[in-house]
Amino acid sequence: MVLTVNVEERPLSEIPANALPFLDYWRSIAPEGAIAPAWHDFDMLRVPAEYLPTAVVVDFNPSQHNYHYRYWGSGLTGIFQGDFTGKTFDDLPPPFSYISYQTYDPVVQRKRPCLIHFNISDGATETSFQDALRVPLSDDGIDVSGVISIIVQLYRKHEMDQLVESQMSEILAES
Repeated sequence: MVLTVNVEERPLSEIPANALPFLDYWRSIAPEGAIAPAWHDFDMLRVPAEYLPTAVVVDFNPSQHNYHYRYWGSGLTGIFQGDFTGKTFDDLPPPFSYISYQTYDPVVQRKRPCLIHFNISDGATETSFQDALRVPLSDDGIDVSGVISIIVQLYRKHEMDQLVESQMSEILAES
């Protein structure tokens, strides 16, 4: 059975209460008139500890339209079978590379925080999987230069294991 991931943007009003301090902190350090704070102004220690293991910080390169992992939460290493610090979305296993572009690009395009909801589907049923809050960073106050992401509804391990297993089986079958 091959599982697929479906994503949709949700209203920020659906952010869980325990993630609001993160969003409030991000807003508090954004300079007036800027779309977002700069990375050098952001203090990762202000991210609630419960979110650090699944947090990600990426730098965005608009000329090449790629994302480079600056910070990779330790809780993600086992899930993705590697630490991707210093790597790009293109270094992720194939289905995850596509999904990453699909869920980070809206933050760059809209220049604002986005709450992304993920569902897993086996073709017959769809299961709610996780929600991630992605907030932009801007070195010049005008354009997005990076994104910080936290998982605000933790992934469901069983579904994630099934997804990774099905995608890796499909990749091996194709080779």
